Amino acid sequence: MNDLGRDIRLACRALARTPGFLVVSVLVVGLGIAVVTTVFSLADSLLFRPVPGIRDPDAVRTVSAVFDDGTKVNTFSNPAYTRLRDASGVFDELAAYTTVAMSVERPGGAERVWGMVASPNYFRVLGTAPRLGRFFAAEPSDANAAVLSHALWRRRFAGDPAVVGRPLTLNGQSFTIIGVAPEEFTGTTRGFGPELWVPLAAQPILKPGTTLLSDPSTSWLQLVGRIRGSPGVEAASERLAQVVAHLPESGSVMGRTRRVTLTRADQLNGPLRIGALGLLSVLMLACGCLLLAAVSNVSGMLLARASLRSRDTAIRLALGISRRRLLRQFLLEGLALSLAGALVGMLLSSAAVRVLNRVEAPVDVPLALNLHLDGRVAGFALLIALFLAAAFVLVPTREARRTDVMNILRNGGQTASRESTRLRGRFVMVQTAATLLLLTITGVFSGSIRKGLGTDPGFQVKNVGVGTVSTEIRGLSAPAGQAFRERLLRQVRSLPEVEEASFTSALPLGSTSSRTMVSREGADGGGGPGVDFARVGAGYFRTLRIPLVRGREFQPSDRAGGARVAVVNQALGRLLWGGDDPIGQQLRTGDAVYRVVGVARTGKYHSLSEESQPFLYLPLDQEYAPEVSL
Repeated sequence: MNDLGRDIRLACRALARTPGFLVVSVLVVGLGIAVVTTVFSLADSLLFRPVPGIRDPDAVRTVSAVFDDGTKVNTFSNPAYTRLRDASGVFDELAAYTTVAMSVERPGGAERVWGMVASPNYFRVLGTAPRLGRFFAAEPSDANAAVLSHALWRRRFAGDPAVVGRPLTLNGQSFTIIGVAPEEFTGTTRGFGPELWVPLAAQPILKPGTTLLSDPSTSWLQLVGRIRGSPGVEAASERLAQVVAHLPESGSVMGRTRRVTLTRADQLNGPLRIGALGLLSVLMLACGCLLLAAVSNVSGMLLARASLRSRDTAIRLALGISRRRLLRQFLLEGLALSLAGALVGMLLSSAAVRVLNRVEAPVDVPLALNLHLDGRVAGFALLIALFLAAAFVLVPTREARRTDVMNILRNGGQTASRESTRLRGRFVMVQTAATLLLLTITGVFSGSIRKGLGTDPGFQVKNVGVGTVSTEIRGLSAPAGQAFRERLLRQVRSLPEVEEASFTSALPLGSTSSRTMVSREGADGGGGPGVDFARVGAGYFRTLRIPLVRGREFQPSDRAGGARVAVVNQALGRLLWGGDDPIGQQLRTGDAVYRVVGVARTGKYHSLSEESQPFLYLPLDQEYAPEVSL
């Protein structure tokens, strides 16, 4: 132990005698570890660490339906939800929720926030308790109740504990604050932090004139439940599929479901998970290259330092110190370097995590990355430090084992071995290879971006401006909101800089399109395929330069009370009518029947990499939508 303590002191003094080398090496190692641990923390937050605020997350599962054609959807109509909730026997409880944008009145104007409309048992299913007050119950009196997130409570009400019972104006309607969610609770969606919750009964209050609660054809609710007992996910899925098979519901998800899948509610699924895995894989590969460059850089400096210390090493060997003890001192020096670098890296990573958690990304939804440097991240940093220490000690160890004491003493320690020269060349090659690999990754990214920019989305991208118009911010009625939008559209079109303008309920390449069951009028066998759709105004196809291959687009005369008309894309036309001309054909969604007046060219609706997807366009003026994009 005395020798070990003495060797530790010698290692520290040896490093202190070369402060320039020490500072540069620690900074290089620290930067490498900081980048790697920050990316690891991001991966841990998005993929591995349980979402905070959910009790026993492995038992909490989301429900998805797989149709006969293999299409998988994770949204259901409210009638489908109530039937599953009341008849499944698989869950202790089954809850439903959807994400919505709402306006919150404040002095001087209104603030747009993202919240959730959820069933009364939503919080109970997730197993969380309120920070203040209570959560809503299945009572008519709670239809106008609101639960604030901890972030909104701190931002809007300065963390006032007397906030429970205060009025809150949402979409121009009066609500009452009944509780505040705990700080760590953000629901089940990773990376997304809803700012308030209202009960399902509030849906027609927030959006007057809509009938989503009773509409069996519109899928808009995500389902989450806590599995009863411990039957296993596969057994629970089979039991739920049996229940679904005995609940035929024409024109909805229920009537066409072949099987049901259950996935952990707090996990990214589908395209989100694939995208996150792809991005994180590339980031980790880039970090590995960066760390490799750092190791080779510091190892090269250690090799040069070992060459300069060759006379000192030879003298110590000549005086009788064992090569084993000399190697231990080198190991302690490498360990001290790597641990100091790990400490600097953790400090830098901690600062980066704080910045990332506070950063306001240029997106319309509140992010909740919840990055933390917990024990797992610290353990990961320690493993990297130990790996680096082992890598660093290889160089001086190799030199010490090959040291020719008499030759070095005769030449005054000024002669570098051929092996040292070759080793330096190898380190230069490693640094060059790591740099080239980083450049290759950059080139792949650039190529992907160029490919994406070169992909035809099916509509014009250049010289197109987008804005959101929400008439519910001031609680305008449907007639007043419609009149306001018409005045706004006339004023925008009158501007000399504007060539054309229109409204839509869902922008292309966005995530706000709705889904409905579509079938040929008079067809047998359920509700037809599930199809995404958007409500668009007159001039929409001209505005985005979406080619119409047949028929016409919507006209100002396609209004409520007139004949119901629709435009289908080529993929939907082929799906419903094969080789027949869709123009003049009739299709059904729920109880409504539409006549096809136009066929649009198939484009991209959710991502540039998607395959050809069927899509349905309906006239915006035939059914009022309180929030649209201009």
